[in-house]
Amino acid sequence: MEGQIDEESSLNQSWSPHIKRLITGLILVSVVFFLFSSEKALVFELGVIVVSQIALFELLGFDRRKNLIKRCLIHGVSLTVLSLFFLRQWVFLPVSLFIPFVIISLLLFVEKRATEDELKWWAFSIFGLLYLSLPFGLLFSILLLPHGKLWIMFLIVVVAAGDISAYYVGKGFGKRSLLKEISPQKTVEGAIGSIVGSVLAGLLFFNLFKLEEMGLKGVLLILGISLLSQAGDLFESYLKRVHKRKDSGNILPGHGGILDRVDGLIFGIPVLYLFLSLKYSA
Repeated sequence: MEGQIDEESSLNQSWSPHIKRLITGLILVSVVFFLFSSEKALVFELGVIVVSQIALFELLGFDRRKNLIKRCLIHGVSLTVLSLFFLRQWVFLPVSLFIPFVIISLLLFVEKRATEDELKWWAFSIFGLLYLSLPFGLLFSILLLPHGKLWIMFLIVVVAAGDISAYYVGKGFGKRSLLKEISPQKTVEGAIGSIVGSVLAGLLFFNLFKLEEMGLKGVLLILGISLLSQAGDLFESYLKRVHKRKDSGNILPGHGGILDRVDGLIFGIPVLYLFLSLKYSA
């Protein structure tokens, strides 16, 4: 009897992460559907801003020091950058991106100290500002293009299909480690599964919504997004490993943090933006 109880407990524990992951995934799908189904573009754009700021908050949290005021300054600059994209005032972007350096100079002058740790924190914070604010800002630019919202939905579907395929193919068939030093759980089989899942989902999306002819350009776009999104996933895994973090946060049970869910999108957004810019400027 005791052995049976232990076996049932082990089974429950093994299923628990999957159930959490599934429930959280369904909630995320519902939120994304709401953002896309709203006729007001402002709802979607506010959603982008909220997600970007949560992701930035998690990234800055990799450094465990409580630099509240300085973190608020970084968030303030990030919101400024996103606002310029939102207001289509791209001419002011270079100036806004220079603001952090001015702030750093003033703070170091006032505090009269410039330790190595202090400069490292600022360097990482500015990196986080660029790493997150610019790609999310490009979403506002994509939204202005023909079928912009549909293209963004396409991007999310391709990346999500790749993530899901990589997870289950890796778990079921993964034997060869992809980059053990960075992410021990990622496998070559999972990476291949991710590419296949992304391509199938992308082609199906093209076929359903008549967004693009299923030619070589469409396949190359999907492959580019798939490969870069996997690179984005690995890059975030590297950041977590350097800072000895398992997840970026715990806001999404079974999935980790917001940054853990958008790391692939971050690298995929510029690929889609470049493709669409060339497509619609030709």
